[in-house]
Amino acid sequence: MTSAEPWYAAPIPPSKLKVLKPLKLAFNNDGFFDWGDPDGDGPATLRTIVDRYAEAGSAFLSFGVGGETAWGYRSQVLDRFMSEVPDDELDELCIKVRDYQARFSELGTDPLTIVTERACQKGLTLLANYRVNRFHMDPRVAGSFFRQHPELVLPEDVNPGERRLNWAEPAVRDYHVAVYADLLEHYGVGGLDLEFTRATPLFKRDEPDKARHTNEFLRDLRKEADRIGAKRNKHLHIAIQFFNPETCKLARPHLEPDQFKQGLDPATWAKEGYVDILLLHIWSGRLRRPIDITPYSEMVEGTPCKLFAWVQPGGVRPGRDSRFRDYNVDVPTLLELAQQCAGLYIFNGSPATVAGLVK
Repeated sequence: MTSAEPWYAAPIPPSKLKVLKPLKLAFNNDGFFDWGDPDGDGPATLRTIVDRYAEAGSAFLSFGVGGETAWGYRSQVLDRFMSEVPDDELDELCIKVRDYQARFSELGTDPLTIVTERACQKGLTLLANYRVNRFHMDPRVAGSFFRQHPELVLPEDVNPGERRLNWAEPAVRDYHVAVYADLLEHYGVGGLDLEFTRATPLFKRDEPDKARHTNEFLRDLRKEADRIGAKRNKHLHIAIQFFNPETCKLARPHLEPDQFKQGLDPATWAKEGYVDILLLHIWSGRLRRPIDITPYSEMVEGTPCKLFAWVQPGGVRPGRDSRFRDYNVDVPTLLELAQQCAGLYIFNGSPATVAGLVK
């Protein structure tokens, strides 16, 4: 593979795969960056992408399907991505994603269907990945539920630059359950991957029952996932991405670093069976070493829940936030880390990214 070729263009050499597989890798794919032309190479590209993840022995693949709006699939609850924004207010990527999505639909399919079918053929568990509770300041981008319910929106000063819904409101939690249950009803995915790293803050600062509200949401979501899974004779996984206090201070300095004070209660999630996979964010910005994950390993001990360490191993795209340019993780460090948990969850990276660290 040359530097000009996309990362999925060529299989990973067997010598590198021997190093990758002991890392027990799982991956997050944003989804829309690699769709391709629906009338051309798009479907084949999506299948090839799945092949690369499968050959690396991935524990699972999380495929991005949206957040405030839906991208890459047809939702009965969410608006379609950028459907109400004029072309002259969109950049080239947004226009392409919007138009490709519409064309896939005209052809009677969508990227999530193609990826799900290929993952099934390859024996790879596919999770639908959502950017939970993240809403753009432009209401046209944020989606109709956000526009129709201003009374459910947190004050702007809670998280300047972005808006959030208030999860103390039952209607907000019910809305999120409906979004995820709708996808599980209509697509053969293996479950959900919810980015609570983006979701916070979920509440007003003085809300007294934050953890109770979040736990009730996950309890209700678990019931829906189990109901739908029973019809398919399949257990549907729920995975949650969340910060630990140390990485929270770097990535979200305006937040209270104690996750329990944000309403995130991973010990209860594991103990009560609400969540199957904890994705602990352990590598962020200027933090050049992994944190001690022992407290989180103890949370899942004796439960079916698995702990994966959330890692970004090879830098970020040019022009992104400078706080996140110090990722530089070598394979020996990753191997050591992988032995402490069920595996490594690679965010903003592909099998090729990790293979590039192998000499």
